[in-house]
Amino acid sequence: MMQALSIRQPWAWLILFAGKDVENRIWTPPASMIGRRFLIHAAKTCTEDELEVAEDFAGCWVPTLETLDRGGIVGVCRLAGWVRKHADGRRSGRGPGCMRGTSRWFVGPVGFLLDEVEALPFTPLRGNRGFFPVATDVVRRLGVTP
Repeated sequence: MMQALSIRQPWAWLILFAGKDVENRIWTPPASMIGRRFLIHAAKTCTEDELEVAEDFAGCWVPTLETLDRGGIVGVCRLAGWVRKHADGRRSGRGPGCMRGTSRWFVGPVGFLLDEVEALPFTPLRGNRGFFPVATDVVRRLGVTP
């Protein structure tokens, strides 16, 4: 069964269309997910303040609240690895490129390293915390392979 990860907008949009190659979290991904593709779920919640912060950080235009897809699957990518920034400046991680951590998108403490990113047609779906399973019929309709 394919997994999905809920990501708040506009960060999901930035992954799909602006080269954001790191998703920052406070937890490390399950080892079983390294090297696997997963669906990008755009969380339903987003505020104008979050849009402004993201636009300032990204240094590029982001869509408005009214035009951003929210509350469903918007893309697919592969979890290439992860990196952790320690308080003393050391880095550790797992997977190819785990010591990359120099991406401008990495702020830590943990960065999921993403590649093979592809936008998909918006498909409404309820999200969840962490990686969560997506029904086989939904994955089939999206036309993606795990």
